[in-house]
Amino acid sequence: MKITYITMLWPAASETFAIRDVKTLLDQGHDIDVIGLRPDFRKERSPYTIPSTRMNLKNQIKGFLFIIIYLNTLIKLLIELLKLRETPKNIFKSVLLFPAVALSVSKIENNKPDIVHLFWGHFPSMIAWCMRQRGLDIPITHFLGPYDLSYNYKLSSVIANDADMVFTHTPDNIETLTNMDITNDQITCVLRGIDIEDTPTKQKQPNSFIFVGRLIKAKGIFEMIDAFERIYNATPSSFLTIIGDGEDRKKLENYIKQKNLNDAVHLKGWMKPDDVLRILSDHQIMLFLSHSERLPNAVKEAMMMGVIPISSNTIGIETLIEHDHNGYIVHHDNDPQDIANISINLLNNDKKRNDMADSARKAIIDTFDVKQSMQRYSNIWTDILDKKKRQI
Repeated sequence: MKITYITMLWPAASETFAIRDVKTLLDQGHDIDVIGLRPDFRKERSPYTIPSTRMNLKNQIKGFLFIIIYLNTLIKLLIELLKLRETPKNIFKSVLLFPAVALSVSKIENNKPDIVHLFWGHFPSMIAWCMRQRGLDIPITHFLGPYDLSYNYKLSSVIANDADMVFTHTPDNIETLTNMDITNDQITCVLRGIDIEDTPTKQKQPNSFIFVGRLIKAKGIFEMIDAFERIYNATPSSFLTIIGDGEDRKKLENYIKQKNLNDAVHLKGWMKPDDVLRILSDHQIMLFLSHSERLPNAVKEAMMMGVIPISSNTIGIETLIEHDHNGYIVHHDNDPQDIANISINLLNNDKKRNDMADSARKAIIDTFDVKQSMQRYSNIWTDILDKKKRQI
């Protein structure tokens, strides 16, 4: 099956889930072409041998030339965005992407893929709109996750209602989608999977805690330090490893220093995915107190490596964590002592901790295997193509 994936930046270091999905589809025998819409002037070559179009300087110039060819379609697109009362900021961003839109539509017309999949549901919806305007009878599937839904790019709703299938990755999004007048038979929930690692059981470092994610306030990093401070006071041999980087790193470093935790909290910065998994496997408990998240991949990967998550009660988290069975669900603004007490009890109960770690890993293997997830995508795309053949 020939599939064109439309995303914003390819590859993006913060979107390992996209890379994972595409690599799995390639392993399953599909012919994949990825198109990134954002201007991309990075000098380094992609480490992934996946056919792709990045909007580097050469392709930006080609895109401007294709604007001339597709000028009528793009003018109609601009009028549509104005009719939809899209925000001035989004209209400005959309116009900046017109060279990428024109080049992408040209590639799709020439390559004639079996399926065009919008990996992000906001600006990539311009591609689908132009395809329909130009009469391209190629099935379009559309992913809409929490970021797309909160972004509220109005063209997304138009395209979703016309798409052959709308994918989302948590059941909690379905009500929002039906409120957009998308019918239930147009919506499929496929839980976003991860690579299942066959890692041997290894001895974990005692009293070890870990966090993986962007270092920004919204990830609950300061509440995490408040909770860990109390854990450390009760168990001075405890330590916390922090993997990731972000705009609030300096503030976090100062906060750790203010709490006199420099010797117990180790900031590792951004790391390669394989290195993250290796370090996760050494740790016992993950502290993940994000203010808003839906089925975070960092928690999935931790559970797969037998790390027990203590996670904030964000939308859909109960799909991933069964409280007091394979992890704990708390609120990010819980009393830090409550979170500390859960952690200390786990540290002091070897049997419960080992049983929960085994249950955490089993939950991921049973439900969040990327091979199973992408096979569901493949099956649905096959059904769409079969239905199209029967209609001819």
